[in-house]
Amino acid sequence: MDGRFIGMLVGALLIGALCGLGPLLAGRSRGRNTEGLVGFIVCIACGLILGIILAGPVALIWTIVLLTRPKIDKLPPP
Repeated sequence: MDGRFIGMLVGALLIGALCGLGPLLAGRSRGRNTEGLVGFIVCIACGLILGIILAGPVALIWTIVLLTRPKIDKLPPP
């Protein structure tokens, strides 16, 4: 493998992870940890596919969706 390829791969992963922090933190703040983690992983995958061109809009939309959903304080008793 070429050093340039490894650099591009690491850069794409970092871009996806940085963009994915928005949904991850929004999910945690709203009590929706699983949805936030899924958004983080999707952003990393989008970063690998098209970089910030795809990861940025996906992160923005995912964050807006999480912030508009109702907050989960705690689960009801069984």
